[in-house]
Amino acid sequence: MNALSILLSTLLGLLVLIFLFAGTFFLLFLERFVHARIEHREGPGRGGKVDAFQVWKDYRKTLAKERGALSISFRLRAATYAWRVLPAAFLLILLAGILPLGLSEAEIPALLTFTLLAAVLEAAFLHISTEERERFQWRKQLVLRLLGASVLAFGFLSVSLRTGSLSLAAISDAQNFFPYLAILSSPGLFLCGLAAFGAIYLYSGEGPIHEEGELSLGRSGQYFVFFVRKMWVFCLVCFWVFVFFGGASSIVAKLLFPVKVGGALFVFTLLQGSFPRVRAADAGELSARWMFRMCVLGLFLEAIWVGVFA
Repeated sequence: MNALSILLSTLLGLLVLIFLFAGTFFLLFLERFVHARIEHREGPGRGGKVDAFQVWKDYRKTLAKERGALSISFRLRAATYAWRVLPAAFLLILLAGILPLGLSEAEIPALLTFTLLAAVLEAAFLHISTEERERFQWRKQLVLRLLGASVLAFGFLSVSLRTGSLSLAAISDAQNFFPYLAILSSPGLFLCGLAAFGAIYLYSGEGPIHEEGELSLGRSGQYFVFFVRKMWVFCLVCFWVFVFFGGASSIVAKLLFPVKVGGALFVFTLLQGSFPRVRAADAGELSARWMFRMCVLGLFLEAIWVGVFA
């Protein structure tokens, strides 16, 4: 490895971190802005306007409170740091498919493994650091995360049936000939695309920050759970846009990729605020099961479509 490759790897890592944090803060700001408009009120910033810097202020405040707030072992704390690094690793592999640094077909199993590993680490962290009465809810969240990861896996598999490859580069190249191929070219891919987009909601179970109230020492750890979940929402939206909405093979597609991600985040936030959550305890699980069934049906239809029209 020469000095140039080390420099390029360092620049790519910095680009990933900047893109990840900028996208996460943009998502949090969108939640504030969209939810304030849907609820017909001003705010949530002071002075009767949406304060674009309030998200950053909240983040810095909890950074200061988090130090020494959680009395956990060194091994568990190391696991939480690994859990926070996973979104950056996920986005790094995805950007390697966008930039001329393509990986092998092992990239997709790695991405899906990261989503499962993040769910397990989150459940372990919350199971140990929360009260006994809350642990059942975190175990239920783990089941929802696993269902969401399964829907994403089946959705990607349906696209790979069309391209004949598990590589991100192959999916991206195929959409140069037919833009938005992976969501508009067949009924099966359309169902899988909708189910995969809906599965991202399983990674964002909370409302916007302004509904969380004043952050205390006891809740600072939960705030970081909230923030890392938003990182995962941003990463999965990027993954969905790449796979189902045009890829990033050509120069124009690369330039439009952040724009399409921003539009998908806006639609995601708008739908999140327009359809209030059902208060029933098993509402999330029922929704996840329906999305899973829809994705399996889409995969079955796509297999028939490819077999008939191949």
